[in-house]
Amino acid sequence: MYIKRLLCLACSTKKHESGEGRCVAGKEMLAEGFGGWIRPVSARSSGEVCESERQCQDGMPVQVLDVVTVPLLRPQPQHYQIENHVIDAERRWTRHDKGAWKDVQAALDTPTGPLWINGYSTQNGLNDHVPEPLARELSRSLYLISPESLNVIVRTERVYDSLPKRRIRAAFSFNGMEYTLMVTDPVVKDRFLLGKEGEFCIKQAALCISLGEAFNGNAYKLVATIITPNRRR
Repeated sequence: MYIKRLLCLACSTKKHESGEGRCVAGKEMLAEGFGGWIRPVSARSSGEVCESERQCQDGMPVQVLDVVTVPLLRPQPQHYQIENHVIDAERRWTRHDKGAWKDVQAALDTPTGPLWINGYSTQNGLNDHVPEPLARELSRSLYLISPESLNVIVRTERVYDSLPKRRIRAAFSFNGMEYTLMVTDPVVKDRFLLGKEGEFCIKQAALCISLGEAFNGNAYKLVATIITPNRRR
C-alpha cells in the first residue's frame, strides 16, 4: 500500500452496469509543486468509485478542490488511461485542506496542439471522440486547461436508441480549435438541468477534460469538471 496526496480536480458521474459511481482524478501535490495526474479506481472491472469508497475520515465524500491523501494498492494503467491506480477500499481517504483558484491555475496543463486527436464528431458534438484503435496509441487521458471561450449548452437531444434526453454540453475554444463535449460534472448538471434550455456564457473557468473508456468503438472526450473562481465543491 502507498498513499498519494492529491488536489481533487474531478469527481464526475460514471454510469456502469450496476448503477452509477464516480470517476475521481487529481494532480499529485509534491513539495516542489504539482506532479502528474492520478485517477483512483476501484478493483471492479468498470473502475468506478462508489460513495463509501471515496469517503474521507470525517465521514463526508471527497469533493472537487479537496486536498486529500488516498491509500492505493497498485498502478493499473489501461491503454491510454495511464493515470489509473487501484484504491485500497478498506482504508478511508484523509481530507487536509481546500484548494483555491490559484491552485487550479498552478495545476493547468499547456498542450500546444489539439486535445488528443481532432476530426471525429458525433451528431450533437464537435471533435468529441477518438476511434478506439487511434486512442490506444495515446499516452494520457486527462488535461486541465483554460479555454479561450466557454458556453454551457442545455438542450434536448435525440438519441438513436432511446427517447430524447435533456443534456449538458460545453462548447469551447482551445488553441484556436473548437470543441463541443458532453459534461459529466454533477454540480454543473444539477445547476443547469432544472433550468431553461439555451446557451450560457461562462467568462472564466478551467476545464478538466477526460478521455473515457472506449464505448462502441470510440473513446469520448468528456468535460469532467468546470471549475470557476468561486467554486467550492
